[in-house]
Amino acid sequence: SACLVGSEMCIRDSMKQFYINGNPLFFSKEFTISELLAFFNLNVALVILEHNEMILPSKFWNSTFIKEQDKLEFLSIVGGG
Repeated sequence: SACLVGSEMCIRDSMKQFYINGNPLFFSKEFTISELLAFFNLNVALVILEHNEMILPSKFWNSTFIKEQDKLEFLSIVGGG
């Protein structure tokens, strides 16, 4: 298990758990999906996000807060030939 290192989300005493691509992570303060994507420096133009087994359109990322036991799956679009 891991926590979001280098941020306020890493205090262990009152941690809440959520999952990204099946991996548990812990947080102690509320944050949105947009903030999470920025934290991981993901190119939002190339990400499809599944939130609790449903595709979440990007127009909702700024207003959707991560909650305890949420399950997120990040899918990246990859080009190639």
